[in-house]
Amino acid sequence: MYTAILLDKESRDELKRLAYHWFNEIRDWQLYCHHLTLNMGPMDKGLNDSKLLGYNAVIQVDAAGMNDHAAACRATKFVTTCGTELKSTNKTPHITMAVDASNGGKPVMSNDINWWIPLTPKTFRGKVVEIGV
Repeated sequence: MYTAILLDKESRDELKRLAYHWFNEIRDWQLYCHHLTLNMGPMDKGLNDSKLLGYNAVIQVDAAGMNDHAAACRATKFVTTCGTELKSTNKTPHITMAVDASNGGKPVMSNDINWWIPLTPKTFRGKVVEIGV
């Protein structure tokens, strides 16, 4: 179980399109473009107010990066549509775009990305949810 901003369909589709545009290397990788993790487990009340569950949110990304196993886009700001800034327990908040599953890649490996290419900031939308309840 984890708490995340689950991307809406339009944002997922746009991010998948951009993932292929940004990285030719991921053509054979498994695409995700699903969510931005806020924390593992139910909503961490010390991190974000649990009343924000179900709120729509906007995520701003400013870079894309990859390692041998995963590709992601880095998130610099994520706020609910009512203006409340959200926090993530990840050292570098991001949305996993793809993993090299055929060579053992797993989504968690996007936490180890340390090579980022600056991008013109992009905005994606989603909803604050607990997944796997």
